[in-house]
Amino acid sequence: MLSGILEPTSGDVQVAGLIPSKERIKNAHNIGVVFGQRTQLWWDLPVQETFELLRHLYDIPSSIYRDNIYEFTQLLELKDILNKPVRQLSLGQRMRAEFASALLHNPKILFLDEPTIGLDISIKRKVWDFIKKINRERQVTVILTSHDMQDIETLSSRLIVVDEGVQIFDGSIKELKSKYINKYRIRFKVNEEVSNITHIDGLSSSINICGKGNDLYLVCPNSYNSAQIVAAVMDKFEIRDINIENANIDDVVMEVFFNAQQSG
Repeated sequence: MLSGILEPTSGDVQVAGLIPSKERIKNAHNIGVVFGQRTQLWWDLPVQETFELLRHLYDIPSSIYRDNIYEFTQLLELKDILNKPVRQLSLGQRMRAEFASALLHNPKILFLDEPTIGLDISIKRKVWDFIKKINRERQVTVILTSHDMQDIETLSSRLIVVDEGVQIFDGSIKELKSKYINKYRIRFKVNEEVSNITHIDGLSSSINICGKGNDLYLVCPNSYNSAQIVAAVMDKFEIRDINIENANIDDVVMEVFFNAQQSG
């Protein structure tokens, strides 16, 4: 709907003051789109010729086109693939070319739908760095829809969670974590068998304790100072390793959906 492909069955949608389904050409000049499952590149043409076609479609001035091609070639490492047909590119190469093609005309808004699906971590990092750079330096608004929680936690300053068409959260990831997750976990690796440990003197009963082999797990409310807990455990055991684990974004989102279902 935001890109103008679908028309809303009810309600209103505006993008930069335009109604996408009624002002599709104007809207297309304001937006760039990258779909992880679809391509806007011409399959049998070299990447460079696809860029030339897009230059004419969007009436991109020569100076802007030249500057963008130079910058994107450097940032996305496109030099070695510009003369290759799209059908010969790997997924990572194609996605880098997709990002360049979506931004050639200097759009104000970039829509990303599962943009890193299937990419290995090294290519993901390059894509993440590129997205953050164009957001920061070009002031491009980036709207990301993704099930990849790494994408969300790395890129998003604002998060909207939708469950069956209903918005159930709108805020920062920090706000989301503080609202829905109020505990953290500490794992100790100790020198003795602790499988039967369920209580440690000096620690509150609100701290859940579980032992397994030489691993001791404590689940603690956020209100408890971790340094004091570590000190109490070190008084009782010889410690080989300590790991404090905060909730990751996967845990948080699962908690959000669970709470929404319970309240619904």
